[in-house]
Amino acid sequence: MVVTMLSLLYAQYSMAVTKVETAPERPRAVDSVQATPHGEGTMHVIELKKRPVTDPGYSKQGRWADEKIVRVWTPPGWDKDK
Repeated sequence: MVVTMLSLLYAQYSMAVTKVETAPERPRAVDSVQATPHGEGTMHVIELKKRPVTDPGYSKQGRWADEKIVRVWTPPGWDKDK
């Protein structure tokens, strides 16, 4: 154990930053939006469409990880143009 710890102390380490090539993400299309009053504001329930198979971000594992429903609460009087 002592030899292992000493060898770790004197080991030569090097680090490098590598660029990871990833496919560009395309914005998801909206399937439907439902707005209902919630508290003092509004709750928007947004259902997203499935990714097309030709999308570079599409994968079998990604199908299960993708968000299907997004909930957004906006306070009273909120406007996206403000």
